[in-house]
Amino acid sequence: MEGNGAPVEYAVKMRRFAQRDLFFEMLGEKRLYPANMDALALRIAEFHRGQPSARFEDGFGTPARINAILTRPV
Repeated sequence: MEGNGAPVEYAVKMRRFAQRDLFFEMLGEKRLYPANMDALALRIAEFHRGQPSARFEDGFGTPARINAILTRPV
């Protein structure tokens, strides 16, 4: 983690899905329906609901924290 060499193994391997199932493709093929959007919105809301709230004491969202993130080396 955070080394300078080539990766030996990635920490996350994402599952691939058919590109025809991208919402953009579904829209072009008239296969995208309001129910698809509702289901996505519910999943995103459930994910966010399950995350802890940032505490003010931790400095999240402060100008100093934002600046530190934006100016750290890549």
